[in-house]
Amino acid sequence: MQKVRLAAGVGLLMAAAMLVGSLTPATAARQDPQTGRIRILFIGQLIGIVNLFTSWYAIEPRMTVQPVPCSLQQMLMTDAKRLVRLYVPRNYEEMVGKYDCVVVQDLGPDVLSPNFLPDFRRAILEEGLGSVLAEFIFWVGNGNRIDLWMASTFYDIVPADILYETEIPQGQNSFYKLVGDNPILQLPEIEKHQMNGGHHGPMIARQGSEVLALWRGLEYPAVTFRQSGRGALIQIGHGFDNIPSPTLLDWTYSQDYAYNLVYGVTQQEIPKDLELVRKARSLFTNAAEKKSLVFAILEFAEEFGANTHPIAREIGKLVDRYAEGNSHYISGEYEQAAAIYQEIVSEYDKLEAKALVLKDRALLWVYLIEWLSVSGTSMLSGFVLYTLMIRRRMFKAVETTRTTSKRKSM
Repeated sequence: MQKVRLAAGVGLLMAAAMLVGSLTPATAARQDPQTGRIRILFIGQLIGIVNLFTSWYAIEPRMTVQPVPCSLQQMLMTDAKRLVRLYVPRNYEEMVGKYDCVVVQDLGPDVLSPNFLPDFRRAILEEGLGSVLAEFIFWVGNGNRIDLWMASTFYDIVPADILYETEIPQGQNSFYKLVGDNPILQLPEIEKHQMNGGHHGPMIARQGSEVLALWRGLEYPAVTFRQSGRGALIQIGHGFDNIPSPTLLDWTYSQDYAYNLVYGVTQQEIPKDLELVRKARSLFTNAAEKKSLVFAILEFAEEFGANTHPIAREIGKLVDRYAEGNSHYISGEYEQAAAIYQEIVSEYDKLEAKALVLKDRALLWVYLIEWLSVSGTSMLSGFVLYTLMIRRRMFKAVETTRTTSKRKSM
């Protein structure tokens, strides 16, 4: 009888535990509660192709980004620390209140304030802050001071252990081999494109971490994912700057790769209809490029006195329309958003034509003044040349008669 009661008691405890577990709320997606946008802090090495990532984050309707270049590979310690003081959160409250995701690109922690790493760790564990750790690995130059990261308390929550001072022969860690079905890296042709042209060491996934991709031909992870506390981290065995330019510029889904990393660590739902969302993203990227072009033309024309206010007013109307499209995009209504973005692209094509006409009119006066100046100078030069070199031949040279008479008398 006692055994029966004991078994019944254990069963009740297990049922209660399961019930409590089912009532425990799942970790909510991390985003700005007011706007629904993901607020990104991007710190570290921002050079060359890395700036493409920050520009993609800046135009994505669901994201905002604060880039902070502070890598000692590009600047002095004094300059790096000054930028950190200006733009990186100084305390825990500011970090969790202003940002949802921190992207660390090939950065040494020695430029950060002493309280940053403890606050960073706590924000991930307690508030669900997400983090993408790019080139969080040993490499020969050790410009990211990975030894300091490994000595910090932050290191115990990252997805993988780093094999310090161990190298993978260059060229062997170039292509991904996907593992599992996590949607973060489930992008067409990702295994066909070279993702690393650098020289890095290996990492080993920790227990409880998920390997998203291995290096093709090796057993070492290339990308690992882990939920630590309420937050999530992705650790990448290469830097964004190591991704070859042809991959980023020619691969159709390179932009989606950048977005999925942030979506993954902030625990957002990855869009299921990739082609539809790709269409919307392609259109708002095209619209942003055309907007920049129109503004550049107007700025140039304004330097020569052109009246750009009529076109500026039309751009203002498009800004309101763009906000409407963004609202659909943030709500997941990608088809409606794409239709509005397509309309905006068409309008920017018309404004570009108008801006070019405005520029040509402004430059017409410049061309006219230059023509008159050159023509007037040429006419004056011709008159002077004619007077000094041709007309003077019409007159006989004057002789000194007194000198002539003296010679005749002698």
